Amino acid sequence: MEKTLREKIVAKLAKIKVVLAEDEETEVTLEDVKKVDGTLLRVEPALEVGATVQVIGEDAELIDAPDGDHELEDGSVLKVEGGIIVEIIAVEAPAEEEMNEELPEPTPQGLDVAALTADVMNKLNEAIVNKIAGLKFEQTIAELKAENAALKETILDVVTEVEKFAAQEKDKPAKVHRNPFAKQESKLDFSKLLRK
Repeated sequence: MEKTLREKIVAKLAKIKVVLAEDEETEVTLEDVKKVDGTLLRVEPALEVGATVQVIGEDAELIDAPDGDHELEDGSVLKVEGGIIVEIIAVEAPAEEEMNEELPEPTPQGLDVAALTADVMNKLNEAIVNKIAGLKFEQTIAELKAENAALKETILDVVTEVEKFAAQEKDKPAKVHRNPFAKQESKLDFSKLLRK
């Protein structure tokens, strides 16, 4: 038995409602790292082999990272192919004995207040700029989540209204219109007319 259009719509609406009702929010984890030249990279989901890497432009536009080696501020190197990390070369920490041997004894120097102040100001400025850049992305993500929630709610409302409409029983029309193109039976019997 073939389903009526109404039954098909009700079945499809039930499936749509199930999909929209799923409120499992997938937590997106992102990690922003800085290259030696100051360029910001966005790594998703974490700094590991197989993660995607994108370059964050000045206008906050994300572009796939070019193929090649990308040296980070901490000294580690990411090898990227097709926007995906294929290898991470970590910085090897020198042994303590080697560090003790290599460090020269500190020489007493005069305290250069101007250089120290400039260095602190530069670091503070850089931290503030990075924080502001992070806030822009968080604000955008929050706006998108709110917009997505509103859209889901609206679609669920529409699905509910259509289900209510489909569940209503149909009343027969009060006035039946005659179809002028329908085949009509003639009240004349032509066979009796020909027998005369």
